[in-house]
Amino acid sequence: MTDSLPINITPQIVVINGVPLTTSLTVAEHFGKAHKNVLRDIENVLTQVSDFFGKLNFEPTEYTATNNLGFQVKYAMYNLTRDGFMILVMGFTGKEAMCIKEAYITAFNEMEAMLNHGLKAKCQKLVEQLFAANPKWALIKRCLNCGLNQAQIARVLKCSAETVRQEQKKMQECGLLPSDHRA
Repeated sequence: MTDSLPINITPQIVVINGVPLTTSLTVAEHFGKAHKNVLRDIENVLTQVSDFFGKLNFEPTEYTATNNLGFQVKYAMYNLTRDGFMILVMGFTGKEAMCIKEAYITAFNEMEAMLNHGLKAKCQKLVEQLFAANPKWALIKRCLNCGLNQAQIARVLKCSAETVRQEQKKMQECGLLPSDHRA
């Protein structure tokens, strides 16, 4: 088995509203198919999948191109999620098609990993800001991590155990404490 085929392809994945997408036009280009045939294949897929799946993974849109008379014309196209792409190209066969599918899957995975990493970094920053804005929460979390119970934390904070319980509940509602911490 060879590591790769001599195909030089850079999958075109864009992010729209936080969702990695490709288009029916780029699928046609990369797989060497006429775009009208890819549109036909998508329309066929849409008759076989649930409406929910179809609407979630195949977004009808348009692109503008110059026709053979030199006029700007709008043509139909679809934005495809990774799942839409996968279900569409499952039937495309041959070594070359397999290589292109693999390149697209890798590109989708890399894009999602970058988006998830960015999201995790943003979430971590928000958590840090929440704890900075409420030092009492930061102290409660440190005390819980050290194994202190509510009564012990109340003594540290010089407040009632009920106040500690209420603060823990607020922290759980914000996702700052797992639900297994007793509130």
